[in-house]
Amino acid sequence: MDHDYLLKLRQHPTWRLLCVDNAPLIISFFYRAFIQPNRRSLKQSEITEKLEDSLFHQRQIHKKNIPKRQKPI
Repeated sequence: MDHDYLLKLRQHPTWRLLCVDNAPLIISFFYRAFIQPNRRSLKQSEITEKLEDSLFHQRQIHKKNIPKRQKPI
């Protein structure tokens, strides 16, 4: 791997996701929702419900400021 290649990788969405403050929360949710049950797709209503449940659970355990769902514009 050279320097230029790594600079290009930094523009990739995956790399950018790993740099955000909520990366562990996001990645663990995706893991539990898709990888663990070996599912590749979910209905919007299912994933919304799973996300709400996951965020509620994280708020209860960690007692920190986990983002709340924003209403669509």
